[in-house]
Amino acid sequence: MLLGSVRVTIREAKSFAQFTKAVEAIVEEATVSFKPEKVYIREMDASKTTMVEVSMPKDYFEDYEVTEAIAVGINFYEVSRILKRARRDDKLEIEVPPEGNMLKLKLIGVSTREFRLPSIVKEMSEEREVRLPVKARVVILSDEMKEIIKDIQLVGSEFTIESTREEVKFLSEGNGQSVTINLRRGDAALLELEVEEELVKSTYGIEYVRKMMEGAKLAEKVTLEYATDAPLILTFQPLEGGVLRYFLAPILKS
Repeated sequence: MLLGSVRVTIREAKSFAQFTKAVEAIVEEATVSFKPEKVYIREMDASKTTMVEVSMPKDYFEDYEVTEAIAVGINFYEVSRILKRARRDDKLEIEVPPEGNMLKLKLIGVSTREFRLPSIVKEMSEEREVRLPVKARVVILSDEMKEIIKDIQLVGSEFTIESTREEVKFLSEGNGQSVTINLRRGDAALLELEVEEELVKSTYGIEYVRKMMEGAKLAEKVTLEYATDAPLILTFQPLEGGVLRYFLAPILKS
């Protein structure tokens, strides 16, 4: 393999396709860093309200050949369109030549289909840990979180999370209507609840969280971390490996 080139193989193309859809839910284009130890993405949306982060260690891949770190800009909308064509048993091979001006996607199964997309070499940015205040950590079944979002959407465009050491509430109101969803310690859908203060409370836009729940197709549970009037962190950890994480700015009330 040529110096600086990339060739990685994923055993299940359809599984990886869900990662691309989870990124595309927030941003159409993103910079992908191929490093000797992992693939990494961190991209903020145009409004600077939300950010998506993906980390896939080399062990996630069936084959992993990255001779030298390279960062390339990729159109995730186009990649998602292609991966919709993946069949159930297809493998996916991703290749980037040393020039970084092209992304090759091979769907390998009963036949081999190769797609080529333009890409742009980007500057390899320093990977810094995002440090945010966290006073509450809530782990919920992903399917239940999707139902909570559907209930909230019937009423308003934003919602408030209130957490105590015994329960977490999701509240919304609008047009004279209101809804409250309550999960108490011991409820089947509430897997973990850690709260450092008597009450942790913050408000967020429901449409952003709805888009983030694209990650629910990757993992059975979702972790919500936040502090009062601070950003919300949503984390999905698929069994196959890797981490998908979203960050969302709060709506501050005067």
